[in-house]
Amino acid sequence: MSLDVGRELERRAHRLLWHLGYFARRNVFIYSDDEDQVTDIDVIGIKFDDTLSHRIILVETKSEKGFSSILKLRGLLEYYSSDAAYMIRPNVTPAIVQFAEHLGIRAMHTSRLDEMEKELGIGAKDWTLSFSPDFDRNFLSLLKILWKTGYKKEILLRDAFWIEENPFHKLKLLKGTIQNLQKDGPRDPSAKFPLAALSIDLTSLFSAGLLQSAGTLYSLPEHQRRPVFLDKLVSGRLTSKEKEELLDKTYSFIMKYTKTVLNAPLTIRKEDFSLIPEYSDQLYNLLTRIMKKSQNSKDLPRLFDIYLSIYVLGKRPELLDLQGFLNLSKDEFEYTLKFARDAVYFLFNGKIPEFLQPLMTE
Repeated sequence: MSLDVGRELERRAHRLLWHLGYFARRNVFIYSDDEDQVTDIDVIGIKFDDTLSHRIILVETKSEKGFSSILKLRGLLEYYSSDAAYMIRPNVTPAIVQFAEHLGIRAMHTSRLDEMEKELGIGAKDWTLSFSPDFDRNFLSLLKILWKTGYKKEILLRDAFWIEENPFHKLKLLKGTIQNLQKDGPRDPSAKFPLAALSIDLTSLFSAGLLQSAGTLYSLPEHQRRPVFLDKLVSGRLTSKEKEELLDKTYSFIMKYTKTVLNAPLTIRKEDFSLIPEYSDQLYNLLTRIMKKSQNSKDLPRLFDIYLSIYVLGKRPELLDLQGFLNLSKDEFEYTLKFARDAVYFLFNGKIPEFLQPLMTE
């Protein structure tokens, strides 16, 4: 399979997931602790139902000899805690299909992909949104500019999002990162537009994290939600108990050092070392509103994805375009748009950046 044919097949898989209701990304990488690239997944998608339960799907399209790609995909299925995995290739044999089924993977010939596209009414020339060749060309060039101008860590966050299990930790990490990008401004004038595109991309991931977090709380009665919310918001990679113990030890050390070495009174109170972010109430209220209208909030990541694709292609995003691509009624879209605006207000502390103004304007 040539490189161009391989990339087109990846885009077709991405397009298929979009028409099946998923928010999807391509070429998501896995890195070692030393930030060395280990492997990648061709397409990964996430979809939410009306109760904000989510389903993660993986698609591998690379044409590799033998059964190695199936074994790789099985490992990725576990790594991403995915619910489903597909392998789509032009050289799928009955033996491959049978072997894949034993490992919980669906192997499909590209001829079946042709049939599915017809069944879903996907035109052969339907190359729009983030699965279009033009989007690839533009967005990848923007990421290269950012990589060269010192935004490697922020770019890698696009990959790390998919492997982080605690969605509340994702929210904290993304909010802090996006705010820092806006506060510091571009480190190079040439990075202004690329930085805006990356910020929108991270905002779409933030909205997916919002829905995952709301889904975690959805099954709980209202009187139990806030304690669970605070525990998960505080814990991150450590449990809340571990963080409290670390806080106690840190405060005791500072108090002892101040008294014995500096010979001065300690003016900092233990309460000043709060583990709860100052925006916790705002976030909890936002999640509560999302849960109450979950059927209208589930398309948030897809809305931001449409916005990103239009923006990257150099066009002004129009609300009618967003509604049309989502295929929602006027009332449904207005609710979804309201949640998108609420998310943006929260994420940017009410200071709406220029690149998101079209989304906030009637």
